[in-house]
Amino acid sequence: MKLSDIRIDMDVVEAGEWVDNIPILPGIELFTRGYRNKDWCAFEGRLIRSSGSHQASMHVPAEYRGLSHLASDRITNSCLYETCLRDWRGFDEPYDSEKARKLIFEHEFRLFRDGVLWAAMQVGRRRGAAVAAIEPAIIEPVITEGWELEHGNC
Repeated sequence: MKLSDIRIDMDVVEAGEWVDNIPILPGIELFTRGYRNKDWCAFEGRLIRSSGSHQASMHVPAEYRGLSHLASDRITNSCLYETCLRDWRGFDEPYDSEKARKLIFEHEFRLFRDGVLWAAMQVGRRRGAAVAAIEPAIIEPVITEGWELEHGNC
C-alpha cells in the first residue's frame, strides 16, 4: 500500500460527501462531513469543558478524559448530529433533521448512529478496494502540515 493511499482530503472532510456501501446500513447513502471536522473539534471542546471534567484534553480519547461512557457517547452523538450528518438516501422516509436527531440519540437505533460514525470516518478518503476493506474503528486524527484549527488541535 502506498502512503498516499491513506491521505485524507481535508477540504472534503469540511465540505462533506455522499458515502455508500455502509456495512451496517446496506442500501443507504449518507451525506456527511468528515469525522473530527473543524466544527466537530470546536463543538466537542465546548461540550467537554461544560461537562466539568478537569482532565479534558483534546489529545486524549474521551474515555480517558474523566468522562463517563454515557457522557462520552452523548458528546459523540451531539457532534455527529450537529457537525456531520446532512442528508440520506435509501430510507423509506426523506431526510428530516429531527428524525436524524432521534435516530442518532436513541439507543434502540444505535446501528444508525454507528453507521453515521463509520460514514463520517470515510469522508475524504480515497475510494477503492483498500477503503472497502477497512473495518469501522475509531482512529486518531492526523493533523497535517499547514492544517491549523481555529480552536486548537482536535
